[in-house]
Amino acid sequence: MSIYAIDREADTPLYIQIRDCITAAIGSGKLNPGDRLPSVTALAKKIGVTQATIRRALQDLSQAGHTSCHVGRGTFIQDANAVDDK
Repeated sequence: MSIYAIDREADTPLYIQIRDCITAAIGSGKLNPGDRLPSVTALAKKIGVTQATIRRALQDLSQAGHTSCHVGRGTFIQDANAVDDK
């Protein structure tokens, strides 16, 4: 099963579901510090959402300290211990 599983029928906004999927993957060790996430375009295609939805999820993850974005290189997982219950 993909770590990016979303439920389009749920009341929870898609960007929150995506953010929570990535946060859970960090907490479970499926994503580790230093791992690079797929590009915004690739994630949007894979999940079937707009790039704006992906950007919003990544913005939340970055603000929470879970990821860091490096222009031209990508978005990377920062610290598995930074997982919190949002």
